[in-house]
Amino acid sequence: MVHGRMIRANQEALNKLDPTAEPLAYARIQYELGNLYADLAQIESPTVNLGLARDAYESALRHCSPELSVVDYVLIQNSLGNLSILLSEVEARLENLQKAVHAFEAALQHINPQTSGGVYAAAQINRGHIYTLLAEIQDRDHYLNLALTAYDQALLYCPPGQVAYATLQFGLGNVCRQLTQNRSQNLQRALTAYQEALQIYTPLDAPLPYAMTQGNLGLVYQALDDLPAAISCWKEAAGVLMAFGAMDEAQMYLEQIAAVEAGK
Repeated sequence: MVHGRMIRANQEALNKLDPTAEPLAYARIQYELGNLYADLAQIESPTVNLGLARDAYESALRHCSPELSVVDYVLIQNSLGNLSILLSEVEARLENLQKAVHAFEAALQHINPQTSGGVYAAAQINRGHIYTLLAEIQDRDHYLNLALTAYDQALLYCPPGQVAYATLQFGLGNVCRQLTQNRSQNLQRALTAYQEALQIYTPLDAPLPYAMTQGNLGLVYQALDDLPAAISCWKEAAGVLMAFGAMDEAQMYLEQIAAVEAGK
């Protein structure tokens, strides 16, 4: 297997290095090793290989300070943050989400948004996503407000027209839709955010994100008591999902439509 050969090659390279004398070279190899384990986790033994990837990234960070190489440090922290999100799906959800937050916050301390706006926006989008997940576990409104702040920061540096912008608007819509304070204002903001995302997500280019956005947009219309618009969104989402073969997800929206129509 290609991954196995590359992992062994990197491990052999590590054995030939003195991390004290060549810390940056050592950190870069550990980072590549982490990437390999993370890729391998998509093929086999996800929990084991994600854990090995985490160990490699953490080892890389022990040998790469921001003073040694800010670019490498930010790259490793961002990768560790993304990995921690994946780990949260298979073990210690709260602990790994908190680790992801810490990783992205550490990276953000060393990103200049004026010169690296895209990197800064991506890290803020990731923070917003993690805070939204944390809101499902504890302190709901507290974490939703932190997510809103992160997305607002990302908006300052994420230009429209890109997939990252659609991801940002989708996340922003989710947060505003769930916030309990300033309900009317936040529902209107969620409506606008989802509509912005749909300028980029299309049924052909991004069928699943398009369907998810349409489905959540339907929830906003439902909350605004515009049931015809909600049903229209859910029908659109179900149609795209059925065409894509995601029958279970499509059925969920069809059941929502039936429930709303039955309640009329």
